Parts: sequence; C-alpha cells; structure tokens
Amino acid sequence: MFWVELDETVARFGDALATDQATDAHPLLRVRDAVLAVAATFGPGRVPFALTQHELIGSAHELQASALGRFTTQARVIRDYLTGHGWDSLRAQAVAYALIGAVVAAAQSWAAAGTTRGNLEPYLHTAIDPIIDGFGAAAAPSTRST
Repeated sequence: MFWVELDETVARFGDALATDQATDAHPLLRVRDAVLAVAATFGPGRVPFALTQHELIGSAHELQASALGRFTTQARVIRDYLTGHGWDSLRAQAVAYALIGAVVAAAQSWAAAGTTRGNLEPYLHTAIDPIIDGFGAAAAPSTRST
C-alpha cells in the first residue's frame, strides 16, 4: 500500500528511457531527464505516502526492506540503459547506484521540508547534478568489459 503511487510513477522512468528519442543526447543526460520527468509529477501538495507516513507501519526497517528491491530494480534499469549505450557494466552499475542514492536523499529531504518544500526538481538537481557531472566527465565508453 505504501508503494502504490511510487510504483506507478517510477514505471514511467523505464518507459522514458525505453523511448529514447534524443539519440544525440549523452546517455547520462537522458537518464537525468527521465528522473526529472518522473519528479515533475510530484509537487508540494503531492508527496508520496511512503515518504511522509512511514511511521504508521510501525517499523522503519520493514519499509526500508521493501524499498531495497525497488531501488535495485531502478538501478538495473539505469545500468542496462547505459550498457546498451556502450558503457562498461561496472561503470554503469556504479553510476546507477550513485544516482539512486542521490534520488533517495533528495526525496527524503524534500519530504522532510514540510509545507515549505516547493517542487522536487530543485532537490534532485542539487543531489544528482554532481553525479552527472562527475561521471559525465569520464563517461567515454570503455573498451574494457566487466
């Protein structure tokens, strides 16, 4: 129940990457754009239940455990997208998990901001742009396979 809204929304993330229309765009920019497109559906008045009402289930550990599979699935989507665009699998997996961690941090910070939170997008930019910049600077596809 806690994940219904998020599960439906993040399914669009994979769809956005699967319909890669901007073939000239750097793969990391496409991933960033897909994250931001999903985030655009959340505004100050639409915060996922799992981010604000987690204490209702009585155990933060249960919520964290149920989240782990979802995060792993999204990281796999990112990794597969990047490897499909010439990235070596280790680098693709590293950037995928870094991005998932940054998205989680941004979403938690945004939800915790309460009524002053505004839109999710600025929080995401703060968290994910350094990852995009850092991996993007060294993002030439590797010839080494892992």
